[in-house]
Formats: sequence, structure tokens, C-alpha cells
Amino acid sequence: MKKNGKGFFHISISEWKGIFVLAILIFSISFIPLTIDIFYKPKIKDFNKLDSLATELQNNRALALEDKKNKSSENYYKWSINSLDPFHFNPNTISAQDFKKMGFTDKQTQSFINYRSTGAKFYTKKDFKRLYFINDEIYELLSPYILLPDSISASKQSEKIKEQIIVELNTVDSINLIKVPGIGGYRAKKILELRNKLGGFTDYDQLKMIYGFNDSLIETLKPYININPYIIKKININKANIKELARHPYIGYNLSISIYNYRQNHGDYNSLEDLKKLKLINDSIYNKILPYITVE
Repeated sequence: MKKNGKGFFHISISEWKGIFVLAILIFSISFIPLTIDIFYKPKIKDFNKLDSLATELQNNRALALEDKKNKSSENYYKWSINSLDPFHFNPNTISAQDFKKMGFTDKQTQSFINYRSTGAKFYTKKDFKRLYFINDEIYELLSPYILLPDSISASKQSEKIKEQIIVELNTVDSINLIKVPGIGGYRAKKILELRNKLGGFTDYDQLKMIYGFNDSLIETLKPYININPYIIKKININKANIKELARHPYIGYNLSISIYNYRQNHGDYNSLEDLKKLKLINDSIYNKILPYITVE
């Protein structure tokens, strides 16, 4: 037993060498922090200098923005005074190319053409001031060159309106519709699309179903358009299927199923009053769809 115990705790020479090397490594590692403190002296940052640099950068940025603003104002001033080279023109007929030749920018020229494409007309010289980029100074410069009267009499103004008022909304085509002041190509397209979906218009307020049409716009259009509520394409509820009924904006899918199922269960509708027997139809809905449906 003694022999076995002594052999168990016996350390060879090679093992003593390993222990010695390990001890040296541990001692060396523990000595590293002390060496760093002695030989490395970190530089202390001067925060006052950093604050000064930040302030200087901020001031430079402010000066740059101010300089840019001044240059922009100076360029606009130079444009408004020096860039225009006016010649006689009619704002109702002048081309974009000639308008630009007068000295207007691309943006101003595009804005002018877009405004005119809505159907807007210039009747007097002062009408030209409706353009956002025409201030009093520019108007005074261009006024002698505008081939329009300074003013027109009330009777002539009324005659001009009457010349353009004969447009019936349920029969007009796109070519004549875009002639109405305030209606360009895009609005004309949307009006005709809605007319086809409805089957025709019965009231001016139906135009509010189109995005961008409000009370103010509709009021400006009323002198130029008429609505004949008797020119309506009607849906025969005794013959139309669910898909045909649902296509109408005022009926939709749920109501079309109800109308169709009632017909399947009770036979053809004898009169439009029969629709009031449906649970989905109240007086408001009934009056709304009444102009667009028939039983004959």
C-alpha cells in the first residue's frame, strides 16, 4: 500500500518543468497591467477645443444656408426683371415653345400649359394674373403685349357664357366636354366613366363621387352644363342577372342578390314598389336607385 501511495503522489522532472513554465506565464500576465500604466500615457482630450470646433461648424452651416437663400432671391429678382423679352401674344393660343421664348422657365411654362388644358380661358388682360407666377410687376411689363381687351361688358360676358353652356352631361362626348372651362382631359374621362357606370346623371351632386369634385367646383361648372334626367339607361330587374345588377354603383353585390332571389322565389316584379318588400331596401335606397331601374 505504501508503494502504491508514494507512486500516486510522485512528480517527474518533466512535470516539474511544466509547473515552472506555467508559474512564469502567470507571473508575466499579472505584470502586464503594471507595465501598461508605466509606459502608456493616454492623451487627455481637450473638450473645450471640441466645443469650439462644433460651434464653428454650426456657424459655417448657417452662413452657407443664408448665402444660398440670398443667391436664390437674387436669381429670382434677376429673372423677373431681366429675363423676360416680351412680344405680342394671345394667352389662349400661344404655344409652349413661344411662351418659353419670352423668358419663362420650364416650370412656369408647364404650369401655364396645365392651367390652360383644364379648359380655362383668358377673356381680359387681367385674367393673365390668375397664374401664380405673374405678380404685379411682371403683369405691368407684359400688359401692353397681351392681345386681349382691358375689360369686356357684362352683356358680352353673358354672351360668352351662353356660347359655352349648351353641353348636356348625359349625351356629350369627350371632345366637347373638355371645352367646358374647368374640365380638362382627365376630368372629362372620369365624368364619362362614372356616367357609363351609373347609366346617366340625374343631379349635379353625383359628380362628387369623382375624386376632386367639391361644391365649389360644381358651382363653377353649372353655368356650362345641363342635365336631362330622362336620358337614363335603365336596368330591367326582371331580366338582369346578379352580375349585371351588382355592376351599378348604387346597387352592389348584396342588394343584387336580394333582388335576384326575390324574383326567383316570387316571380317577376309587377311594379317597382315591390322592391320595398326587400329588407335591404329603405326609402333612401329606393329613391336613389329608382331612376335607374324598370320592370318593363
